Amino acid sequence: MINIEGLSFDYGHNEILKDISVDIKQGQLYALFGPNGSGKTTLLKCIAGLLKYKRGTIMLMNRDIKALGPKKLSKYISYVPQEHRVSFPFTVEEVVLMGRTPHIGHFSGPSRDDVNYTEDAMERIGIQSIANRPYTELSGGQRQLVLLARAFAQDTPIIVLDEPTTALDFQNQINVWRILKSLIKYNKTVITCTHDPNHVSWFCDSVIVLNNGYIVETGPARNVMNNKMLNSLYSDICYVILHRDMTIVLPNI
Repeated sequence: MINIEGLSFDYGHNEILKDISVDIKQGQLYALFGPNGSGKTTLLKCIAGLLKYKRGTIMLMNRDIKALGPKKLSKYISYVPQEHRVSFPFTVEEVVLMGRTPHIGHFSGPSRDDVNYTEDAMERIGIQSIANRPYTELSGGQRQLVLLARAFAQDTPIIVLDEPTTALDFQNQINVWRILKSLIKYNKTVITCTHDPNHVSWFCDSVIVLNNGYIVETGPARNVMNNKMLNSLYSDICYVILHRDMTIVLPNI
């Protein structure tokens, strides 16, 4: 679905991504994993078309994303930021309906199909009960679910998320990850940044590990998330155990 070849990105003299090459397959949940400053968010934003890179290519379904305008790209990729605040008290339903913007003509309003997509997205994400509440009055966890529903309503084959659970409590973290995992059954490709090795091990199909702007390892999460890889990133601060066929990362205390 996505083929990246020789991608590099810099802010002036500060090179963030260095010769990134990787294939991302359809219908999987991918994690971009690595320490702070490793290039995860920059790579995610390049994939989403939010950053303009000078070297390398990103091919989306065999088409260079640079050749796709923002409106066309938004029919392929939906983006969920870490945090999203609005000053006007739109209702939850109105925010989710905004996901249909790429499909609405310049001089027309939402169609019945757009409303149906919105209602279906809220039901699938489980927020229909708060549809009429002002988005500005929601908790951080609820806002994140609304943004997920907006991305689902956008009806793109690819959803990218920048650390979607960073500010959430444990219950909401697990809830969001379960929803991300459930999107795979709709043949969505989900790509998300995360710092938590357990979230990668528990929920993700594949992982792309970055450090200092390079890809250091990529493959099925169950194979990549091991002691050797984690020690290469974090020295000996943690270790991996296998419990009931589940990989768990524990700290060295």
